[in-house]
Amino acid sequence: MDIDPAVAKLGVDLAGLAAKKSAASIFATVRAAKQKSTHAEQVNELSDVINELVEERGHLIAIAQAYREELESRRLSDEDLTYVTTEIVPVVKQIADLFGSEDRGQADELVRIAEALLTEKTLTIMQMLGFDYREALGRPLTDLARLHILNQAPTSDKATAEEMQLLAQKRELALLEIAKDPDAFNRFETFRTSD
Repeated sequence: MDIDPAVAKLGVDLAGLAAKKSAASIFATVRAAKQKSTHAEQVNELSDVINELVEERGHLIAIAQAYREELESRRLSDEDLTYVTTEIVPVVKQIADLFGSEDRGQADELVRIAEALLTEKTLTIMQMLGFDYREALGRPLTDLARLHILNQAPTSDKATAEEMQLLAQKRELALLEIAKDPDAFNRFETFRTSD
């Protein structure tokens, strides 16, 4: 399974903070601060330690919130689960109704499988086991739609070159038609040289 780059960065940030300040290093810094000669130096050193710890606490909270948001973005809410279970099965049934009589057995089997799989209980269990619906279903459907849209328009240089070649041939044919008619040729020459 590929790790989302945003999640990987959060892990690196967390590991960096954990490695930077362990309890032993904090106690060593506090001991060293207490050995300073003046009270003001001790207070300044301890203030720096406290400020650093407060700043790192803020970073840890931000990382934890980012992890929580990432987890929540991958998890379907109870409302989402209810919506999926109540809305998809009727759509599957409608699609099955489109099958002809010779495929009716397969269509009925598809409906039976969909009804068994698309229950709140099954979806919740799968999600608890780590199944990511948005990644497994949402992304492929999004990619499929994107590819369908991209296939509707000429995208390759080859298609563009073929279109240009076809247009050039049509222009040549039009010029040949103009050349056959002396009046049309004279009008064309007048138009062409007027630029």
